[in-house]
Amino acid sequence: MLYRAWLPLLLSMAAAPHASATSSVPKERELTICLAFALNWRGTLDDVRKIAVQPDPESYRRLYEWTGCQNLVKGSLIDWHLAFGDERSTTQALQFLATTGLEGQPSVQDFETALPDAWRRAEQTIKRHPLKPGAAGLEREEAMRALRKDKAIRYLQTLVAAHERFALAAALYLRGAEFFHSQALLDKAAIYLEPLDKAGKFFYEGQRVAKAAEGSTLQIAASIETRD
Repeated sequence: MLYRAWLPLLLSMAAAPHASATSSVPKERELTICLAFALNWRGTLDDVRKIAVQPDPESYRRLYEWTGCQNLVKGSLIDWHLAFGDERSTTQALQFLATTGLEGQPSVQDFETALPDAWRRAEQTIKRHPLKPGAAGLEREEAMRALRKDKAIRYLQTLVAAHERFALAAALYLRGAEFFHSQALLDKAAIYLEPLDKAGKFFYEGQRVAKAAEGSTLQIAASIETRD
């Protein structure tokens, strides 16, 4: 998964070259660069006709489940429902966005307790494999390779992704609640807002913001390209 990857970091974290079986000349490095552009899904006339029975059209799902560079504006599904659907279809679409693709991620109810422990474990990993200021070349690659393989870093990446997903769900539920004047959708938004508020307090507690700004635990975990 490529998550919040900046070009300089990608360049420095490109896969190490492997020597050929018949030559000592290393192969060229392979590099994936994701272009920054937004893809707003619009749907088709046929999708509109089926909106009540298929609130998450196949054409949207294909983009949503794409594992390559992800440029889909996920909230465009809700834009579409507000334009062509009703509260029922919008609620179903919101449920899809809030619950689909959560494999390996904690539920919103468990997120609050999972975050502090994951943070501590990731900090321990960073201390064992420090990324020194100005490090370059082989030294930087070795440090990054160790971080890529570490389970604690991978799990913190999962929580960072979950945090963004929950924030999106809260914002979209609030939008639906305002549009339809729906107490039910407002109550759904509250389910996500409380743990997000507590997570925000955790990040801003003590020196955590300073550490993230310096490129420490959170920034490193959010920027590392996870590879199998």
